[in-house]
Amino acid sequence: MSDTSTGGSEPQGPADRRAHRRNRRDDPFKGVAKPIGLRPRRSISPVWIVPIVAAIAAGWIAWTTYANQGQLIRIEFQSAQGVEAGKTKIRFKDIDVGTVESTDLSDDLSHIILSARMARNAAPFLTDRAQFWVVRPQITASGVTGLGTLVSGSYIEVDTPGGGARKLDFVGLEEPPAIRSDVPGKAFRLRSADQGSVARGAPVYFKGVAVGQVANSELDPKSRDVVTQVFVNAPYDQLVRSGSHFWNVGGLRLSTGGSGLSFEVPPLQAMIVGGIAFDSPQDANNEAEAKGGTEFRLYSSENAVQEDDGGERVRYLVYFNSSVKGLQRGSSVDFRGIRVGQVVDVRLTWNPKTMKAAIPVMIEIEPNRLVIEGDQPHDGLSPFSAMQRLVEQGLRAQLQTANLLTGELAISLDFFPSEPSAKVEMHDDIPVIPAVPSQLDQLTGSISGVLSQISKLPLAQIGQELQATLQSTRQTIDGVNKITNGPQVAHSLTALQGSLTNLQALSNTLGSEMPKLLATLQQAANSASSTLGKASSTLGPDSRLQYQLTDTLDQLSQTARAVRNFVDYLDRNPEALIQGRQGTR
Repeated sequence: MSDTSTGGSEPQGPADRRAHRRNRRDDPFKGVAKPIGLRPRRSISPVWIVPIVAAIAAGWIAWTTYANQGQLIRIEFQSAQGVEAGKTKIRFKDIDVGTVESTDLSDDLSHIILSARMARNAAPFLTDRAQFWVVRPQITASGVTGLGTLVSGSYIEVDTPGGGARKLDFVGLEEPPAIRSDVPGKAFRLRSADQGSVARGAPVYFKGVAVGQVANSELDPKSRDVVTQVFVNAPYDQLVRSGSHFWNVGGLRLSTGGSGLSFEVPPLQAMIVGGIAFDSPQDANNEAEAKGGTEFRLYSSENAVQEDDGGERVRYLVYFNSSVKGLQRGSSVDFRGIRVGQVVDVRLTWNPKTMKAAIPVMIEIEPNRLVIEGDQPHDGLSPFSAMQRLVEQGLRAQLQTANLLTGELAISLDFFPSEPSAKVEMHDDIPVIPAVPSQLDQLTGSISGVLSQISKLPLAQIGQELQATLQSTRQTIDGVNKITNGPQVAHSLTALQGSLTNLQALSNTLGSEMPKLLATLQQAANSASSTLGKASSTLGPDSRLQYQLTDTLDQLSQTARAVRNFVDYLDRNPEALIQGRQGTR
């Protein structure tokens, strides 16, 4: 048997071999003679250098990425059209500042929630004043935008004016903002009864030059007015004064005046999407510039601006019993052709007790349009007292046609002295101006009265008598036709033709022989005058024979003149031989 106590002996059995392996694992040099003065040598394989360096690089990259990554934000959109997780970028002025990581539905399935990782340098954007929207191809009033996304794909644009509280949850815009925060200028608020034809992005004009655009319009739930926000670019925002006026433009305008028809054509863009214009009166140029956010009234047209003097307005009621078709809000109230106010409201009321309907029309009158002459003060005269005096003098309201083409009506105030006296009454603390029927109603009443009088006439009897008269007239005409077409009339016409022929021959003969006859008469008169001269020398001045000779010569001269006149008349009017001289009896 071998000695098991020596270090070089090998284990004999399985148990010994297992114990030996355990001892070798615990101490690999157990049982091995060690050199005196030397220690065991340990070394690391060069293979471990590569994974160690790789681990260090990975850690550095991970740390750098973690240190440089920005905040994770949430953006809500109604639709995520064109947005892809891991691809869609968030940009600011065409520079990437973030990436969409995921898209999820909200719990109520009403909108989309985007999770986006922002860059570290995008921290200034994350405030409550930041705005996010998806850029897609879009056609707006100001033109076509987002065409570049047809190639690059949609992306999310961010805009912020800076400042504000830090925020990580946002609600995205469904449409891009009309005005970017980096555009210099001022925004103003315009209040009107309705929006009219103004669309978002419509231009704002000053003397025909586009100097801004419409940002948005919203409805005020309290006043039910439309509030339109407009932005005027710098330096044109300095033109807006506290006394400036804004009005709607757009659409074709046809107006009439003393010089005829005038046709106004606005710019093409204003015709399509509408527009707003503004201007300042001469006395407003010395006023201070309007601050951003100042509210102005938006007029319906430039004429409405000119008609508004900005003075006091007093409301009155006028009750009409006839049709007011064509009378509407904004219709003119005139006094002898001069505008002094406008119609505010037109309603229809029904009284169940009297079972009658009435049409109260509320109007506004501007007292400043009436210039009072004289030096006496009138400040103590209230509008009610002034109207009371005018009504006592015969002032009444009447409907009149303002435009024959459109049928628009207007209210005319004028004096009617023939009307019964009246006073101004109060209805719901509003004075009531008496009214008179319109001219059309008066004409209709007159026609109705005439028709009523005609209906009272014995038309049946008049018709019978008229028919009898017509029959008698017809019989007379038939008799005349028989006589005219009979042989006797033809024979008479033949005889008349012969007489006219003989008359013409006689007239020709007289015309040729009459000068000879007149010459003979003139010669006889001369001879008689000579004979009378000789006789006067023989006879005495008081002789009877001389008197008879003188009378004979006078008659001879009258006969000659009568014959000359007769011949001249026959020459001008040969038909007088048959018809006689006209105008003589």
